[in-house]
Amino acid sequence: MTTRTTLKISLALVTVAGLVTLIIVRNGSFAEAAYAQSPVQTNSRAAREEAKVQYAPLNRVADHRGLYLQGDTYETLSSRLKARAKDDLDARALLADASAQCENLGRPPSSSRPVDASTREYRAWRLRFCSHARDIDATSYRLSHTDLGEARNLVNDDGGLIAGRSKEAIDIVLHSTSYSDIEAAGQYLMHTPDADWDLGKDAVAGTAMTGKLRELQRVAVESVACSYSGTCEAGGLKTMQVCAMRRVCAPGITLYDVWDMIYSPQEMAVVATMQRTLLDQRR
Repeated sequence: MTTRTTLKISLALVTVAGLVTLIIVRNGSFAEAAYAQSPVQTNSRAAREEAKVQYAPLNRVADHRGLYLQGDTYETLSSRLKARAKDDLDARALLADASAQCENLGRPPSSSRPVDASTREYRAWRLRFCSHARDIDATSYRLSHTDLGEARNLVNDDGGLIAGRSKEAIDIVLHSTSYSDIEAAGQYLMHTPDADWDLGKDAVAGTAMTGKLRELQRVAVESVACSYSGTCEAGGLKTMQVCAMRRVCAPGITLYDVWDMIYSPQEMAVVATMQRTLLDQRR
């Protein structure tokens, strides 16, 4: 008999460093539902740059050109992808994500917290990106678990994760070219209690990182998905979502930079090793 966890897969879930956050744009600000959170490292930029050299950083995957292009706005993204959104899961997922970012753009922020440099950077990006968006778009492109592709087999009709399908999830990670399915499979492997994957086990054996293996695996999977979505570079949707939640947005920041702030150099070295293994297995 199959069982399921209460956590449901959603294409709107963003996972970074164990922070599983359902993005809900409400009055121009993020409402966060965090299950776990790793603190941002306090290392200086110089220390992080030195660590990158010493520990072989996570390399960007440059095999593919993502759907999201450098300098995209909601207008350019919509004009390029709207016609294929009905039949293309990734195009529809990206438009759903983009339109959610732009919902309620004209309303004042609900938070009374002081505006820091990160918030100012995010708001400036959002105004540039969302200039031609309409609130109705967020409703038009909204997704659920029924919109998944191959990863649909990992969830039941209620969206709950189905136990015992690790092999199917791993196969998606190793063969799919859909960033939405790769991300969903990574979610499954991180959050299903009986999921088992050997990726990275040897690298963390006997270290304090053993308890974070699933989290580090998830980052490695996300790095592969980034190559297909194109949203993890400077100004990318995923980058801006995550840096806003972490309050680390700055000009030119990428998701890879955010990971460097969240994880230790040793942990990032493990992630880089796992990423290389995934790329080798995907060839």
